[in-house]
Amino acid sequence: MTRHQLCRLFEGALGRLDPAPLVRQRLAVGDFSPGRVVAIGKAAQRMVDGCPGDWPRLVISPYPSRDETEFQSSHPMLTSRSYAAGDLLTDFVDCQEPVLLLISGGASALVEVAPAGQDREAWMFQWRQLFAEGCDIVAMNQERARHSAIKGGKLLNWLAGPSLTLLLCDVLQGPQWVGSGLSWRNPQPTQHRVEVLADGRRLVEEMVLSLGGYRCILQEPMVGTMAQAVEAIQRWAPAPGEAVLASAEVTLAVQGHGRGGRCQHLAASLVGWLRDKPYLFLAAASDGVDGTAPSAGACVDGSFPDPSAYLSRQDSYHYFQSCAQVWHPGPTGNNLNDLVVLLNPRS
Repeated sequence: MTRHQLCRLFEGALGRLDPAPLVRQRLAVGDFSPGRVVAIGKAAQRMVDGCPGDWPRLVISPYPSRDETEFQSSHPMLTSRSYAAGDLLTDFVDCQEPVLLLISGGASALVEVAPAGQDREAWMFQWRQLFAEGCDIVAMNQERARHSAIKGGKLLNWLAGPSLTLLLCDVLQGPQWVGSGLSWRNPQPTQHRVEVLADGRRLVEEMVLSLGGYRCILQEPMVGTMAQAVEAIQRWAPAPGEAVLASAEVTLAVQGHGRGGRCQHLAASLVGWLRDKPYLFLAAASDGVDGTAPSAGACVDGSFPDPSAYLSRQDSYHYFQSCAQVWHPGPTGNNLNDLVVLLNPRS
């Protein structure tokens, strides 16, 4: 097993969770007939591709629009485009027809409606601060819901008819936090159903299939700080022919002005520990874009040079660029959790 092969196995596992077929298979059940479709998130374009082409639709994503039904909004920061997308959203769902909501990670930043009396500029500034501090995702989404007229289940206030929400879950703490819970309430109204199409657990299962004959050891999902993740992984000790896998959602407070993301930073942080060990370590972002860099993450072993200077300024992308090891499959059209794998190749 090589680093390149391990990256390809991850891409294959993710490809088997292509959002378009997942949506198409769910709609084939035939128990919900929408009059309109809304897709919001990093996977919005691929999710809506699973719907019949003649269904009226609004698609809000961070990617360039493919036609007049789509709107390119901002991510990961809240901006005036987020509020413009919110206006489009509330206008579009102001109807009596059943609405299909296709929601994936990234929706929190992509769409916003201000509650009465909100100072938008102040909230956008506070958003940037929370993001820079590496705030826990649950605490972050609680704040997002508190400052929103659509999050925390409040989008349902704008719907006159029934709805079905299909989620791609990128939040290890539960699907209620995807998109800051646009259509999720507790208790959930019977006319507004919410279902999860895929999540980090499914991605781990597909990666186990990709690894074939390797004995796979599954760990609990990894949450917490970068330092806690590094410490936890250093306790793993796969024997030859074994692989340790976990979903991950690690927080990293932003410092310095480098480029990179939590997957690349995590991989680079383990290079010194991997020295003189037989392991390969993969940290992969399921959306294909890790943080601020055009990379899906990284796969490393003990042969990589010392990354300390790059890590000190949070510049992991340029570290891997200097090693000619940038992994750039491009946006995947999906968005589940990050995946980490520590593999001991067979002798």
